[in-house]
Amino acid sequence: MNVVVEMLALSTVVVAGLVAVALMMRAQQRKIASQTAQFANALAELTVRLDKQELALRRTTREREAQVTSSLSQLQTDLKLLQLRAQDPAANRDAPESLEQAIKLAREGKPTEQIMRRTGLPQDVVEAITTLHAGRAAH
Repeated sequence: MNVVVEMLALSTVVVAGLVAVALMMRAQQRKIASQTAQFANALAELTVRLDKQELALRRTTREREAQVTSSLSQLQTDLKLLQLRAQDPAANRDAPESLEQAIKLAREGKPTEQIMRRTGLPQDVVEAITTLHAGRAAH
């Protein structure tokens, strides 16, 4: 009978140990699940921040590209005008046709860059024309 009692006591200890191990494993599992959830939330926040940064970068890139394109267009216009003036010394004075066309385009509300491209006139002349004639109807 002592053997049965010892076996019963031993099995009780083993069962208690297994229960303790199971409880510790469950606590570890909850801790790991909590940490995983925290990491997932942190990753989601970082993803949102990264998306915002990417959008800002795209917007900035588009703006810079537009600035470069505009600058190149202005340079092409200036170069074209310089070439024309170099070929004909009398061209240092703006042709009346170009001025008339610039006035017409300004009255139509066309942007300065477009007027410069179409007429070959320098920016200061086109700006003066648009200041005087923009939004006015032809007489």
